[in-house]
Amino acid sequence: MPYGVVLGDNIAYFIGRRYGRAVVTSSGARFRVTESRYAKVEAVFARYGPLMVITARFGVLLRQLNSLVAGTANMHWLSFLGANAAGAAIWVGFWTILAYNFGHSATILPFIGRHIGLVASVLVTLAFLGMLGGYLRLGRGPKP
Repeated sequence: MPYGVVLGDNIAYFIGRRYGRAVVTSSGARFRVTESRYAKVEAVFARYGPLMVITARFGVLLRQLNSLVAGTANMHWLSFLGANAAGAAIWVGFWTILAYNFGHSATILPFIGRHIGLVASVLVTLAFLGMLGGYLRLGRGPKP
């Protein structure tokens, strides 16, 4: 169990619990965080808080901000603690199993090396087409 991570997240939770609301209301407008947007975040955290804490462990920026937001949104501490410990255990288990399995199948590396250019080209093309489609859909907008 990654005890240091859970301890650090709990410290961030209590910082968010103590100072978060004041910081959001005083300087949130600079980051386009209004009272109505903040109320929506609190409502989502009230409904899906533990699930958000567990899944945020797998997102880069979410992992860092998750504890502060949970504290700021007044998520119950025991609920946060359980979800945070579960998320940390799942995260560590996931990467451990992935590394273990990848280590046993290291013979796949030459295959990946030969095909990485093709895979990257396909992914970049799909991303571009997706962004282009979204741009075209936004350009149409609702008709009066």
